[in-house]
Amino acid sequence: MSGDGSIMLTWAGEERRFRLAIGQLRELQESINRNRPVPVGPWSLYQMISRGDAWMDDLREVIRLGLIGGGTPSHMVPGLVKRYVEERPLFESVPTAQAVLGCALLGDVTDQVGKKTEVETPATSSSFQSSTEPVQQSDSLRNTSTNAHSGNSLHASRDTTAPTVASPIPTQ
Repeated sequence: MSGDGSIMLTWAGEERRFRLAIGQLRELQESINRNRPVPVGPWSLYQMISRGDAWMDDLREVIRLGLIGGGTPSHMVPGLVKRYVEERPLFESVPTAQAVLGCALLGDVTDQVGKKTEVETPATSSSFQSSTEPVQQSDSLRNTSTNAHSGNSLHASRDTTAPTVASPIPTQ
């Protein structure tokens, strides 16, 4: 998998690159929704493929467009799709379609946003805490009782507080 949403898979006897960029995702959406009574988006399609509820043309289109987006010469794509999708058991195409669409939607799940890739120098270091690090609670908050009578009853409560209005900044 890579950061551009592409994936290398062994398919049709070779290692092939598949990618669904925005243009292919738009074409996929238009193609699969032509005969649907209720249109579906890419995420819904991914879920349908994962559950085994996708239509045959859904799988074929994901693979076909993934090959095109991955750089397979356009003259080869129809023959590959016919031989390795249309002429094979449908179930064989599920893992490929799921992987291709999943990478387009999720990207490389092992690529950690904010991961340090360079040696930290004084110019690149920061005294601010990263937003991905857990926030430390103070001891006074940890020891606060959660069994107070004012809000943890088993009965539904009503919000009886009046809305607050921001007070003006005091002048000196």
